[in-house]
Amino acid sequence: MVFRGRQPLIIRTVTCDPHECEDELYRLLLFYRDRRGGEAEQMGQMLSRVLVVGNMLSKDRACEIVNETLGADLRPLNAEDLGLQLSTRELSFDAIAAPAGLATLSWQ
Repeated sequence: MVFRGRQPLIIRTVTCDPHECEDELYRLLLFYRDRRGGEAEQMGQMLSRVLVVGNMLSKDRACEIVNETLGADLRPLNAEDLGLQLSTRELSFDAIAAPAGLATLSWQ
């Protein structure tokens, strides 16, 4: 999902093999960049974080792909960025971030 403000801009679901995740992310970003023209480059500069959920693609690699494609300088979103202190390693930020983010959309 790509958001502008609090509104979903692009929603796309892709089923692929684990080794194809990088290519699929790259294709999504190219589609977004080409579809939005110069606006996508401006938006890439306005973005500050990337939320990566799951373990098929590392946070660092996802950010590399986003930064290369959109010409941005983004870093992964972490619990500390939101002021969360997770005292246990059994509960990962990634495991709660995606459903919590989607739940907030229903309260808008």
